[in-house]
Amino acid sequence: MNSVDKGHIDSASNLKLQDYGEITLHSKNQFELRLDYSVDPQDEETKFELESYFFIPQSFRISPQNYSKERFYEDMQVYIRFNPVLMTLQELINPKNEISPLNRAMNLLKEIFAGNTAIEIVAQIIHELKMLAMIVTASIEKHTELICSLLQIDNITSQNLIDTKKQAISFLDQIQAFNFAFQKKRNEFLTPFTPIELIETFDFVLEYISIFIQYELTKTLTFLTQENPLTGNFTDLIKKIRTILNKERNFRSACGFTSVLNKNEENEEFTYRYSILKKFTSNVLYLTARPEPTPRVLKEITYAGAAGIAMLIAILLTYFIQLFFEDYTLPFITALIVSYMIKDRLKDWLKIVFGQEGRFRKSYDYKSTIKDNEGNIIGYSKERFQFIRKIPQDIMQYRSSSHLTKIEGEGRPENVIKYFKSIKLFPKTISNIHTRVLNTSDIIRFDVSNFLSKIEDPYSVYQWYNIENQQVEFINAARVYHLNLIVKFTRSSLKGKITDINRVRFIVDKKGIKRIETEFV
Repeated sequence: MNSVDKGHIDSASNLKLQDYGEITLHSKNQFELRLDYSVDPQDEETKFELESYFFIPQSFRISPQNYSKERFYEDMQVYIRFNPVLMTLQELINPKNEISPLNRAMNLLKEIFAGNTAIEIVAQIIHELKMLAMIVTASIEKHTELICSLLQIDNITSQNLIDTKKQAISFLDQIQAFNFAFQKKRNEFLTPFTPIELIETFDFVLEYISIFIQYELTKTLTFLTQENPLTGNFTDLIKKIRTILNKERNFRSACGFTSVLNKNEENEEFTYRYSILKKFTSNVLYLTARPEPTPRVLKEITYAGAAGIAMLIAILLTYFIQLFFEDYTLPFITALIVSYMIKDRLKDWLKIVFGQEGRFRKSYDYKSTIKDNEGNIIGYSKERFQFIRKIPQDIMQYRSSSHLTKIEGEGRPENVIKYFKSIKLFPKTISNIHTRVLNTSDIIRFDVSNFLSKIEDPYSVYQWYNIENQQVEFINAARVYHLNLIVKFTRSSLKGKITDINRVRFIVDKKGIKRIETEFV
């Protein structure tokens, strides 16, 4: 069993869901599910399906009567984004690399100096600088994760340890080489001929990369100095990391950047600044998936049809009423009123049955077109939310896998919410348009605050007999609940269909999520 505690919320706390994604705590009341959509650039289309089942204890008092579809979507934030192609830091500063965003930006800057100040040129340079930030941070994150994971291997050999240390030192050398080359470009941007938005963008990207290097290397330094047990001598590696961290801090201070942490201060400027820089640079990868409204004409035709059927029933009822009752008598008038009531309720019921919420059609809450920043259509998505009673057998097997006895399972009645999402992507279209992105990620953040609003306080007080002093005392006992989530992920392409199922358990109390546990059955 793997778990992550809310006391250690950071990127190192991600729990892998086989090879298609990961789940982590985003805040004490919010978790983040990231799904990776890996595609083959030769495929015309690839389809992904997410079936997620929330098993909610009845003590939460969450039901169709008080938890609507609208509230569910309000509790959920969804971001879909490209994943940048991985390049080494050496490749990024290699002047012969034609797809390096740094080289592209500098070549476009020469056009600015030559007198071409077209809006398109400026926008493209900004795009390249943001793309540089995303590729650099992805490369650094992958390297630091790899180094830490290699050092955690059980029974690591002395030779593997030496190789890992060499790899780490080589990577640190790459960081220093990249920093030297990239920071040197700042002087080329700081000219009277450079549009102000380009100077600001360059500094934003420079500052963000510096903060990210600090974040990842600090995390690695913590691992090397505090993780136990670690064998081997890491003195040279630790010294090199500390040198880079000092240089990054001094560089940001020298440039006048406000993103410098100071001891014994609240550092609210740092937190705000980092958040703004991250959003500014990362929006180059984000895709738009705006829900499409139901066509008005189709909706009106549906409602008109429902009204017509209801009217036909009302006319037939009126005809039979006239056969059995005399005109304008009390029974006749009463029967007409009843027929009108039936007609009115029947019309509304038919609108529900055949409308967007209809039971006799495979409806979705939202259908969206997925577009890139240039407006190119690269896929479609559909979403549906519902409370269900009939649970698929394979899902139920995962849910009941930890029930030790039948009594334990029956003693925990639950309501079940199903959230279904279908994504269709066009890999060939993406690869024809873009050279440095292909795969995408779906980031789903869900806030459980509404689930926890009606549960009991996080602690109960019990009487307890203390055998040491032979006195009856009062003692606190933590009151927790288990919120289970079953994730079923299916990938369909020309090569076939692959399905993975994972179970995730949230240990929660009134204050929020205490920890997340994953079990692979």
